[in-house]
Amino acid sequence: QKTFTLYDCAPPLGVVKDMLADPVMPVPTLDRVVQAPVFGSDGTCTVTPGYHPPSRTYYAPPEGLVVPYVPCEPTAEDVEQAKHLLITELIGDFPFVDEPDRAHAMAMSLLPYARDLISGPTPAHSLEAPTPGSGKTLLAHALLFPGCGTDIKTLTQTKDEEEWKKVMTAAIRDGVAAILIDNVNRTLDSASLSSALTADIYSGRILGHSDMIEVPVRCVWAFTGNNPTLSTEIARRTIRIRIDPGMDRPFLRDGFRHDDLNTWVA
Repeated sequence: QKTFTLYDCAPPLGVVKDMLADPVMPVPTLDRVVQAPVFGSDGTCTVTPGYHPPSRTYYAPPEGLVVPYVPCEPTAEDVEQAKHLLITELIGDFPFVDEPDRAHAMAMSLLPYARDLISGPTPAHSLEAPTPGSGKTLLAHALLFPGCGTDIKTLTQTKDEEEWKKVMTAAIRDGVAAILIDNVNRTLDSASLSSALTADIYSGRILGHSDMIEVPVRCVWAFTGNNPTLSTEIARRTIRIRIDPGMDRPFLRDGFRHDDLNTWVA
């Protein structure tokens, strides 16, 4: 009787190429790995870790995350509790300019769960404020973290179109749940970004290789900036979420119901 030792290793390249060459893929199609339950295209929501065929996702919750019972038909009390948690506890202390800004913020927070219910592209969200320290990035984290976990790709604005192509291809290829372009400080104008915002399938060249890749675009898009300027093409693809603390040094203010919002959100 023989004994064997197991080692972590990559599969043989020949086996991988044979599988990819098969017209009928011998394994289930996987679009992305998620850290929170999401809805599949058929309207079902899974809270069981593992592969979910309707959404082509693999649910891998972080250690310690326990999702409570989710009723198929929530009661009026369930709805009110959820509204209080999201509208009051989560974003109640952010100084939204108007009710549409608050509504857009709620839509952004729900999008990670509902993304696969939408067959086409979804608009980006621009989180704006008049002055630094207003809480734009904090708001973006509060809205995205519950549905995306740590699967958020934070980028900075690049200098030219070639850099945009490289950044977009790498970020979308990774299959992240959300892409956040933080602290936009000059006109946001990129043909590659504009194309990615309206693409079902994104095509790009892998950095350092001649090979092209085609990957589905299923991420949530967001930008933050102080009075950002967007090109016409990007502005047409973007929903505004504007906050205004109404003070010169908003980073000095206090009075939040949760002193450390990031910790509470986690």
